[in-house]
Amino acid sequence: MSGIAALCWIFSLSSVCIDDTSKRATKQRVVQFDNGTNTFEVIFHDRRRKLATLRSFTRTGLRLSEEHYLNFTLGIKHGQTRYWYENGRLRLTCDYKKAMVNGPLLTYYEDGTLKRREYYRQGQLKTGQCFAPDGNVTPCLPLIRRAEFTGGKENLLDFLRKQLVYLNVDLIDSPAFIILEATIREDGTVSKITSPTEVAYRPKAEQVVYQQFIEALRDMPPWQAAMLDDMPIAANMQISIILRDKRVYQVGYGISSFQKNIP
Repeated sequence: MSGIAALCWIFSLSSVCIDDTSKRATKQRVVQFDNGTNTFEVIFHDRRRKLATLRSFTRTGLRLSEEHYLNFTLGIKHGQTRYWYENGRLRLTCDYKKAMVNGPLLTYYEDGTLKRREYYRQGQLKTGQCFAPDGNVTPCLPLIRRAEFTGGKENLLDFLRKQLVYLNVDLIDSPAFIILEATIREDGTVSKITSPTEVAYRPKAEQVVYQQFIEALRDMPPWQAAMLDDMPIAANMQISIILRDKRVYQVGYGISSFQKNIP
């Protein structure tokens, strides 16, 4: 996800975007905002606004998460991370050491029963066990499942080709490589589609082509949302597109560099 000046990125349960350009924001130690679904609070613990605590709440004030950062601007988690159910029970707890999970990671069912127990060392999973609601050991599903376009990359390729039948690829050299950032929300809808900041300094023709792709992606059907231990979460994806012979030749997508900081 995103520019450092605007501090926009995706972490765990939330889409975070703070306007950091004003003098008033620089002096402000506590910043509160919302994304239309949840509300957020960032507490900065130093004048450089690097050490920070990020908390999220429901619109009615119920606590959902708390994360600690060594460098909030760069998204470097350090310290304890916790998520809660809306009933107040703990959902997940783990510790970070300079952006890497380190030590035990525990998840729980909504009634408080242990669901997953894993041990990490510098980001690497060493041991782990998962449990059914009755307490019996059960095979572990992946802790994190990435967001996927429904039907996979081939379906996304077909979708873009149909949407961009009238794409004026004569405006740019072929083959061409286009990269976009898109947020996939918890319900699978797409939002916050952006192009790299350097596109603003490229020829006008290239900017037009980028805008055509942004408009096409805004109208796409829902994705399969990313999952954290069976809980839908927002994810920031990087979508790469190759143009060749006046058409969309290949498409791919993957997690953004910031999103890799989640467990």
